[in-house]
Amino acid sequence: MESHRIPVSITRRREAARVAQQSAAQAIEDLKAQAVVEKAELDRFIDQPSAIAVELEQLRKEETDLLRALQEKRAAISGLEQQLADLPSRRQAQTEKLASLMKETIKKTKAQQQIEGSADEDAAVIEKAAKIRREALDALRRFLD
Repeated sequence: MESHRIPVSITRRREAARVAQQSAAQAIEDLKAQAVVEKAELDRFIDQPSAIAVELEQLRKEETDLLRALQEKRAAISGLEQQLADLPSRRQAQTEKLASLMKETIKKTKAQQQIEGSADEDAAVIEKAAKIRREALDALRRFLD
């Protein structure tokens, strides 16, 4: 039995060494995988400043656009507030202008004189005069011929 004990002991040591070697190989593979993950994280940190700078620039541009839009809105509000403040004086001026026009219209209406006859009667008189003139010209032509 003693003679079998030595080879079995050696075999068990070899099996233990194989298990330890497999465990070490697995640990090495895990470390390599972790190294790949850490390298990717490092690359991300290297690339991240440029991505952050681009995003920061975009946000600053948007901020500038928003400030410009805010300034335009404030100017529009100020203009409308001024129009609202000017409304009573503009209304008063328009009322005075309208009253003046109405007075002028009434004055001119009263100043107009009534014209006797009608436009049809005047047209008939003009036509009659034109007819007499044509007849007179015809009579002169016949006389001269």
